[in-house]
Amino acid sequence: MDIAIIGLPQSGKTTIFNALTAGNSTSTGAGGAGPMQVGSSK
Repeated sequence: MDIAIIGLPQSGKTTIFNALTAGNSTSTGAGGAGPMQVGSSK
C-alpha cells in the first residue's frame, strides 16, 4: 500500500511522517517541492 502525505507548507507533514515511520527527517523550512522521503511502518 502506498500512502502520500500532502498539505500546506508548515502544516506538520514531516512531523507526522517521522511519527509514523520512527524516522528523523528534517524539513527545509521553505515552501516548494523538496526531496521525496520514503519510509516504512509496521
